[in-house]
Amino acid sequence: MTDMEINSRRGKCYQLSADYVVDNENGQSLTLCHGWPILTAGPHRGSRYGHAWVERKCKHSGRVECWDSVHDKWFDALPFYVAGRIEWDKVVRYSFEDVLDKILSADATYGPWVEEPYDGAL
Repeated sequence: MTDMEINSRRGKCYQLSADYVVDNENGQSLTLCHGWPILTAGPHRGSRYGHAWVERKCKHSGRVECWDSVHDKWFDALPFYVAGRIEWDKVVRYSFEDVLDKILSADATYGPWVEEPYDGAL
């Protein structure tokens, strides 16, 4: 994926991730995740930001993988969480059914669907 393609996906992670779950579930047990990684570069380095991605558990290995919507690529969960300094217990997870309920509701948005859990620490 080129830098231009990556840049065109920035800021659309909630929609891209929800759409991925809806379009690709087919028995994969995909989970939509909303979390708050920490920026590791740029003028806002060290700040938390809202982000969405998809998780799946590999049937054969049992490993958890994360699909990053910006890069359109699967990553092993451990390095994904470590790189973003994402706190596992602060991630909000949604099943396929939850995603459908949220995006088909009368006041539908792609997220985030909860207030950030850091009490104004941004």
